Amino acid sequence: MTSDELNARFGRNLRNYREKKRLTQEQVAELSGISETSYKTMEHGKTGTKFKTLVKIAEALDVDLAALITDADEDAALVNVISILKNRPKSIILTAEDILERLIYLYEAQSGCDD
Repeated sequence: MTSDELNARFGRNLRNYREKKRLTQEQVAELSGISETSYKTMEHGKTGTKFKTLVKIAEALDVDLAALITDADEDAALVNVISILKNRPKSIILTAEDILERLIYLYEAQSGCDD
């Protein structure tokens, strides 16, 4: 994936999450500590940003950092699982991992598929 494609994906995700939160570009920029112009440029997919700013934007939108850079359509379910497990005790995360592995095994054994 080229940097232009990644910037475009990042911009689409910014807009989607901002709109879900019913925030303006100005509000997200202010919450993130960046200029409105910089935020608009990122949302339009014209440029990326430094990691530190990316973290601030994710915090402002209250989303997992991965959600801003992954393909929202393809990875939405995975991002949701990550969000559910975020900030949970390690014991719960390990139990969830074990349950998922068992479910996948049972599903694949029953359906005879590997995808």
